[in-house]
Amino acid sequence: MFVRVLHMKLKPGGGNGLSVAAEKEILPILKKFTGFAGEFTLVSTDGKEALGVTLWQRKEDAETYNREGITSVLKVVEKYTEGK
Repeated sequence: MFVRVLHMKLKPGGGNGLSVAAEKEILPILKKFTGFAGEFTLVSTDGKEALGVTLWQRKEDAETYNREGITSVLKVVEKYTEGK
């Protein structure tokens, strides 16, 4: 199993929106990729930072997602985050 971690600095109030978007927008994108095994989003208690964690069956699956899918996910995430 392989894990990808995306660290994000959130806009004020972005944590709630990100959590909803993870389930309704990001998860459907991830499920399209072979080898996807799971996803979870962690938001810090102060709401300033978050981690998006994806689980993959094989290293190659994670690499394919990194080449072909991450852009779509980042378009969703950028609504709730500061910077790149």
